[in-house]
Amino acid sequence: MATPRLIPQALTTLENAKKYLQDQGDPQDNHTWLALHINAASAWIASFTGRKHLVFKATDITEYRDGDGSQQIYLEEFPVRQITQVILSPFSDAGVTTTFPGPVSPAISTTDMYFIENDGLLVLKVASFREGIRTVQIDYRAGYYAEDEPDPNDAPSPERAMLEMLVLEAISIRWKKWKDQETGIKTRSQGDNSVTYKDSDFSKETIAWLRHLKRTEWV
Repeated sequence: MATPRLIPQALTTLENAKKYLQDQGDPQDNHTWLALHINAASAWIASFTGRKHLVFKATDITEYRDGDGSQQIYLEEFPVRQITQVILSPFSDAGVTTTFPGPVSPAISTTDMYFIENDGLLVLKVASFREGIRTVQIDYRAGYYAEDEPDPNDAPSPERAMLEMLVLEAISIRWKKWKDQETGIKTRSQGDNSVTYKDSDFSKETIAWLRHLKRTEWV
């Protein structure tokens, strides 16, 4: 049987989950159950924080923003690892666009711009973001590195390790209930079943810790 597929936002692996649960009954033949719950718990965390890139992947994020006439924008994802480029007026009917190549962390400043990686703040030093709808295009990379996704300039982040632990702890509670044949959790094939996690599946301490990863609005 094919190994169930984890979503790109999965915060742990099948192998790590099996190791974590090994003292609660052998999960070796329950890949489908594990994949369903890893996906569901990871998706809940992504939804709660409002962030899609908690785990860094070597792919570019393209973000289109409405300019407000200022020189700064808080990006939707953080910490920012690299600003690939910033394009002003990317959809100009006249074909008049301005492209600024961006800096790479930790050298976060260039002549044209700088960014504060942990806050996701981008400041364009030589121009403002023209007011209007989708007047700014920003290509960048952001997120926390895991051990199996190394950043050549950084160690795996403690936030990423904590996120994996939160998922493992959440699915271990469900796993114990399922193994004890308690009501509410049953396993089926991925095509026939879906699993949902909610706030009550996580402790108050977990919720409080996750709030500092949540995207907030700055004034």
